[in-house]
Amino acid sequence: MKAGLASVLLPLLLQGASPVHAYEKGGKHFINWDAHEYPIVSHWNWHRPFPDHGDPPMGFETKCNVVKKFHARSYRLGDLRNGEGHPLYPFSDGIQKYIAGRTYPGSWDGVDHGGMQRDLLMMEWRELPVYVRKWIEDNEMRRPEMDDGRTWRFMVFQKKPKKVAATATETAPLRAVPTEGAESSTWKLPEVADRDKVVFFAPGQLYPILPLFNAKGGGKCEDSFSDLSRYVPVAKDDSVVAWPFEHSKADHENGKVEIYFKIRAEHVLESEHGRDRRVLWDTLMRNARRTERKHLRAEREAGRDSLGMPERDEL
Repeated sequence: MKAGLASVLLPLLLQGASPVHAYEKGGKHFINWDAHEYPIVSHWNWHRPFPDHGDPPMGFETKCNVVKKFHARSYRLGDLRNGEGHPLYPFSDGIQKYIAGRTYPGSWDGVDHGGMQRDLLMMEWRELPVYVRKWIEDNEMRRPEMDDGRTWRFMVFQKKPKKVAATATETAPLRAVPTEGAESSTWKLPEVADRDKVVFFAPGQLYPILPLFNAKGGGKCEDSFSDLSRYVPVAKDDSVVAWPFEHSKADHENGKVEIYFKIRAEHVLESEHGRDRRVLWDTLMRNARRTERKHLRAEREAGRDSLGMPERDEL
């Protein structure tokens, strides 16, 4: 029974679970070879929800499909030690102090290059979509220190004025000022202009909030993309799925750190055919589990009879 089920499950699982392929309209496939060459962080639980050929997840129809492209600068942790003159120098002490002892969230597809080779992205704060900025402010910058978790967070820093000499200090990321007795949601954020802020993060930190990147200007799906309660890692009826289906790589050896990444978000609805197939599948699995329980019960009773043991109600 188990072997039979495995032969049916495997093709279905492979259809949507591969972490290394991503789709681009026009038939082009993007492959993140790093996912073949390096380990994946142990806590990774995200998998691309789309088939290779770009259709909606199997058994679903698309209410709307939004693809957006973003730009960032990609560094490595080792760049924090490059010293004066490097773009990371003014933030290096603060970043190293803040991530010390925290778990790395992973790079693209959860890849872990290890040690000083781990990826660190930098974006201008004002280039982040408004829904992403709002989420970071509410869930990171206003998050109490005691509830800060043990993984990397989005780190928002104030840029050094151009006329001020850049120095590496232990300046912490910008945080809201706690107000005694008040809810953290009301804590006041530092008054720093958007143009004067940058944000640092690992690529793996994008995955829990991917739909927010595509929400603004998402048309009829702006409301659903901006509501993370609809966002699921595996498609279900009337839900949102998303994935960074393509990204470029920095050329560190030649000092080229500019990269792009594309995020695809979909609001999906279960099709009539998909619903029929799911109901049939659930029925088959329920019957299979019932048959397996009967088989195990029969084996236990046969073993009890062979040992001359009394039935339970005879004890």
